[in-house]
Amino acid sequence: MPRSPFQRRLLSIGARLLLAGASVGLLLSFFEAGLRLAGYRPIYEVYSKPSLLWQRDALLGWAHEPGASGMFVGPAPFPIEFETPIRINSLGLRGPEVEPLSEDGYRVMLLGDSVVAAFEVAYEETFAAIVEERLNRRLDFPVQVLNAGVRGYGTDQSLLYYRERGRALEPDLVLLTHARNDPENNVTLHRMRRRYGKPAFALDAGGSLSLVGHPIPEYPICSARALDESYVPRRVDTRLSRGMCRLEMALLDRSSLFTFFSQRVRRSPGIMRLLHDLGSPRREAALPGLRAAGFAPMDIGAGALVPEEEVKPPLGHDYALTMALLIELAREVRADGAAFVLHISSEQLVRLDAAALAANQVEVLIPKAVEGYENPALYHFENDGHFTPAGHRRVSLPIAKRIEARAREARAEESARKLATAVE
Repeated sequence: MPRSPFQRRLLSIGARLLLAGASVGLLLSFFEAGLRLAGYRPIYEVYSKPSLLWQRDALLGWAHEPGASGMFVGPAPFPIEFETPIRINSLGLRGPEVEPLSEDGYRVMLLGDSVVAAFEVAYEETFAAIVEERLNRRLDFPVQVLNAGVRGYGTDQSLLYYRERGRALEPDLVLLTHARNDPENNVTLHRMRRRYGKPAFALDAGGSLSLVGHPIPEYPICSARALDESYVPRRVDTRLSRGMCRLEMALLDRSSLFTFFSQRVRRSPGIMRLLHDLGSPRREAALPGLRAAGFAPMDIGAGALVPEEEVKPPLGHDYALTMALLIELAREVRADGAAFVLHISSEQLVRLDAAALAANQVEVLIPKAVEGYENPALYHFENDGHFTPAGHRRVSLPIAKRIEARAREARAEESARKLATAVE
């Protein structure tokens, strides 16, 4: 049966499109081969994957693999700012093995996310190591600082870690560093592109916390789940975000051509931000409203949002949950006979309910020594945003001073108790 003119036209257009597609594919393959010969490699053969040294954890979602070691290189796809050797001890903590502490010793546990884990610098340059060294010079009893920070953790995972594992190490003081993206992390069950999901806590009308999303399912890597305003798990990804994620993940793992273009696009922060937002459904939905409220995105890839001016938004469900988690963590630490300190910037404290924290005896440390500094580039990596060695040294000062004061108080109280017992 002869084809109509319309059918012949469609076939002609289809053939041209196929030919054009084949030509583009052949051209891209040619460039890919040429770039590989020129020394270009897929991005994750150059930079570290975000999940470096992680393993699946049935309780927390992910945790450091005990005894693991590796080189942390980043930040992708910007010029390399750090190449750091990382070692995880047998307890899954960054740093040396935890040795038995003498009876008069004082043990500090640091909780938090990547700010505490500090993979960007050598361990001896982290504020954990610097604080330990300073305290052992200034005090007449041994001090041990344990770094229990894990990249990507929220307050909820810090609470679960302390409740189920950390308290067994019997710290005398627990210091939690609150990060800008903790409230978002606390209502997140799975983040787009992240290898593992996590549980979360739901907050009921009476203020009680209950664990949801547990046991933790194996989420598709290009999916996103979060708690809505009623703390009910919801799917928050979109077709666009899923498609962009699949394309990006394939290119990140396999394409030197993608590396070539990424390393040129990085010179245009606006384009980088646009491309990142297309694959992040929560940021797609949040950015217009946040910009209108006086916020601007910062730290590409970190999911962080910082204020452009002092604006106190209503206490949303993410911040209300964060408040409840902080109060519960402080309560459990104190119930174990240890001190609890919340290390938080004034910028973030203003977004929480400071009066409620005080009413619940949550001790707050605001690192004024690193606020308003004259040269931020000295204290933060330019494209990564985390502390440089100089930043760690500077932030260690107020932390060390506060811990020293609490350690001296604890030893004075212990001496008084022993004296009272001897008198009796």
